[in-house]
Amino acid sequence: MSEPLPPGSVQFYDGYRPGLDAGTYELSAVQSVDGVDTGAYFGPRTQTFTVDAPRFVLDAGDVGEMYPPANSSGDFGATLPSIVLNRRTLPWERHLGADSSDPAEPWLALLLLRSDELPPGPALHTGTVAQFLDASDPHERPPAIAADKLSAQVLATQMTSLSLHRRLFTAIAPAAGEARLLAHVRRTDTASRAAGQADRDGWHAVVVANRRPAPPPGSGGTGSAHLACLVSLEGHAVDLPGVGGAPADGGDGGDVRLRLAVLASWSFTSNPAGGGDIGRLLAGLAPAVSAGPEALLPRIPVPPSAPPSAALTRLRQGFAALDYRLPTGEQTFAWYRGPFTPYPAQPLPGPTDGTPHYATASEVTVYSQSDGVFDVSYAVAFEAGRLAALADRGFAVAMVNARRSAFQIVAKLQARAGSPLFANLRPVLPVPPAPTPPPGPEVSAADLLAVHSRNAFGELLAGGMGDQLTSVLTGPPAPPSPPMVVSPGTAAAAVIAGLLPPPSALYLGGGGFDEGFDAAHLSSAEPVEPAEPPAPPRPSDPDLPTGFIPGRPGWPGRDGLDPVEQLRYLLSRTDVQDLLADHARGPAADPATGWLAELALLHRIPFRHLIPDERMLPVESMRFFYLDSGWIAALIDGALSIGVEGSRDLELHQAMSRPLVEIVAAKVGAVRADHRNRPDLAVPTGGAEAAGTGASTAAGLATPPTPPTPTTPQGPPGSGGLPDIPGRPDRPDPGPDAIPLPQQRTGLLLRSAVVAGWPGLAVEASAGGRPVPLLRLDRLSDTVLLALFDSVPDTVTLTEPWHGLHFGFSDGGGEAGGGEGSGEGGGGGLVLRRPDGTELNARFPAAGQPGLHAAFTRPGDPSVLRVHDLADALQARLAELLPGTEVPMGPALFATELLASAHQLTLHHTAPAPRET
Repeated sequence: MSEPLPPGSVQFYDGYRPGLDAGTYELSAVQSVDGVDTGAYFGPRTQTFTVDAPRFVLDAGDVGEMYPPANSSGDFGATLPSIVLNRRTLPWERHLGADSSDPAEPWLALLLLRSDELPPGPALHTGTVAQFLDASDPHERPPAIAADKLSAQVLATQMTSLSLHRRLFTAIAPAAGEARLLAHVRRTDTASRAAGQADRDGWHAVVVANRRPAPPPGSGGTGSAHLACLVSLEGHAVDLPGVGGAPADGGDGGDVRLRLAVLASWSFTSNPAGGGDIGRLLAGLAPAVSAGPEALLPRIPVPPSAPPSAALTRLRQGFAALDYRLPTGEQTFAWYRGPFTPYPAQPLPGPTDGTPHYATASEVTVYSQSDGVFDVSYAVAFEAGRLAALADRGFAVAMVNARRSAFQIVAKLQARAGSPLFANLRPVLPVPPAPTPPPGPEVSAADLLAVHSRNAFGELLAGGMGDQLTSVLTGPPAPPSPPMVVSPGTAAAAVIAGLLPPPSALYLGGGGFDEGFDAAHLSSAEPVEPAEPPAPPRPSDPDLPTGFIPGRPGWPGRDGLDPVEQLRYLLSRTDVQDLLADHARGPAADPATGWLAELALLHRIPFRHLIPDERMLPVESMRFFYLDSGWIAALIDGALSIGVEGSRDLELHQAMSRPLVEIVAAKVGAVRADHRNRPDLAVPTGGAEAAGTGASTAAGLATPPTPPTPTTPQGPPGSGGLPDIPGRPDRPDPGPDAIPLPQQRTGLLLRSAVVAGWPGLAVEASAGGRPVPLLRLDRLSDTVLLALFDSVPDTVTLTEPWHGLHFGFSDGGGEAGGGEGSGEGGGGGLVLRRPDGTELNARFPAAGQPGLHAAFTRPGDPSVLRVHDLADALQARLAELLPGTEVPMGPALFATELLASAHQLTLHHTAPAPRET
């Protein structure tokens, strides 16, 4: 994979030829032996193979952006329509004819037809390839393609075709050799674009029309409908017009109609009064001056004259009133707000039972006693996460497996902690240079898990213990042998085999089983004094859990203990929590944490949960928001709650949730990189941070006004007019039990035709001049785009897709892409560029010279360019401006000179916004 380009950059290439052209090939092989006459034994061997390529039908995934967008209406009179193909080799995978001498000539062309030029009835016809190649009609000529060389499967394929009078075809089609200048390849960076099939590697082929939209003669310049068709020129080489657009054979073709294969088509209307061009669409997204920047916040609009009230405050905070049925059957309403908030939300307080995570939706259902209304925002988040988890069998299995493997670790610790074999492991015989044992439990959880009895006993036997025992029992006394060196794990195995003194007589260094022991004990005949048993703990010990067995400090035994208390005590130890954290980072939990990281970025969440009321995101609007981390925390808790059935599961769930959530927080930044297979898009995100660390810059780059203080006393000052309910999710003081939140994150929602017409719309954000990383950038529907930023930006820019930049002319004095009326009277010009794309301080044609629409169009039709003549004139002019610089006018340079400037919309914030109160 090649290195990605710098953000916002694009490279142009003349073309991209495939390794083998489409067709049938024969591979021959001959074998011989030097000096040996093998006769015909090693005769030649041949193998026939076929390289296939699209011919009559294109896969939908091969077609990208179209300009002008399909079904749009806008000021397109000064542009050349174009189509982006997601396969860079596509225009050169076939040739115009079997004996074509120019492999750089593409077999595709983009034809533009006005509505008055189309035949009555349906303009496009659908049929099989066999019907398309049928030459029985003397008035309609198909392409010169031999049907008898096609397979029956190809002949039965459904396709779309178009019949044009040869006179019209020669008037609007590219002349011989011009199609080469109208097709090129672009490579662009995809980091700031939404994911899609078009962004697989950033390579695209672009085919441009040689005709601009223009109204019919005598129409007075009003809007006109057009049909753009990507057609195959294969088999029609003899029908292409000559240089200048004249018919190739000198005649008009009579009544003969040419049958053309249409691989893609779309309609649009060119109308100076329309608003479907990208410039006007982007400009329309900015709020009116009278509305103010608060119009960019996700909330239901309220009348400015509305009297202050608790309900008004809720609406200003982004809540919506939804129908709600109580468990007892009464019908009422409840407040609901999704994860997108106009102000930074207050931290979500922790559960009242002291556990780190919520276990049910009812725990996060808020009830306002003063007005008798429920707030179900976080309860809905919990249930949304739970339902998403239950709906995905892969995650449910992964979560159950991760929890099962974690419980196996805990069960092993419980079994070994209650076994006399592992009791009271502590140093009794100091062996220099033994380290001083650290304070705390004598044996860590990791030490207990590190003992593999069966393997360790095998190590003892392999180390010579078996031979020594056999020699002692069957043979004469042997001379003393050197002490055997035994590893810590081997010591435990020897204890199990009864070959060593009990653990209380062994020396284990301060690191437990990570240290050695005195191997001299193996051969010493002197008895080892056992260590004194520890004094039983006093019943008044404050740290002693209920049911703790005296005599076993550090680990609870099994006899007489309440199982839940024993498990809770075990899970409260820091070393056990470290083991669970290591397990959460391991392969057993990796599928589950990866899925949860996607959920944390709101994948798989219904859009109605994000925006509960359409008035929060009307048509042709954008909304900036803060991401409510409390809502995300409840969402994750809901997903983690599946499979929790008994008290054992609940205890393990609470112990595992925190390390899992921290791993998820670290993986969130890699979700987009994994989806795009672009490691460079990964964002470094850490675990949970302290609550209340979010920045206070206004979401949406706007400055929402401070909500008015209600006149009716509803709560204490600073409470936003709502009663100060204990446990309220948005209470001003979250308390020390608040759920830890990540850094403040923000986002953008865009609902506009610009998303449908320009799917590769680039979104970039920055703060203080530095880029703000994108965590997610996806099209949620044909017209809705979602962007999530890792922090709070102060600048957001929407840019026309680099791979879909269109071609256009200025009106002679303005910017490229002027009005449709510029086509009349010989207007139109270009801003010249160097071969590297930087602009020159020069225009073409120069001041005082005829415009493009007069000097470089075909006689009788000023909408069709004479591409060859224009390319030659551009090359001559660039040679004058850049003396000594070679400027070969190929498709890439020709496209560079005709590019219109990219449209952009940039928004800046003005001042910080207050936090939600």
